[in-house]
Amino acid sequence: MQYYANGEICSEEEFNEALSRQNEKADVVWYDLTPENVELAFENKY
Repeated sequence: MQYYANGEICSEEEFNEALSRQNEKADVVWYDLTPENVELAFENKY
């Protein structure tokens, strides 16, 4: 079995370490792409 992390072949240990680092990241918030949400997202940018 081959493991990849960051697009490169790695050991199982390196793969598991990369996976652990990824799992520690906070979840993102997803929003529906609607005209109203786009307007809210950019109302303070312009």
